[in-house]
Amino acid sequence: MTKYYFIGYFLMFPLVYIVSSFIWRFVIKSYDLAEVLTDTLSITAIYYVLISILFVLFGNKIHKREAS
Repeated sequence: MTKYYFIGYFLMFPLVYIVSSFIWRFVIKSYDLAEVLTDTLSITAIYYVLISILFVLFGNKIHKREAS
């Protein structure tokens, strides 16, 4: 089950955010591509740092709960 949390938090959510942000800001609102990429990737980097910290702190609790 921890594997599914990892896939969701580290692959699916960021990819959905990147794609939806790109479609909304670049395609629909016609912002500059460089601005969209830097903003989206910056927010994604902050997300990865925060979720990595949370995954380290709570990952063992999830793994222990699954084992019992």
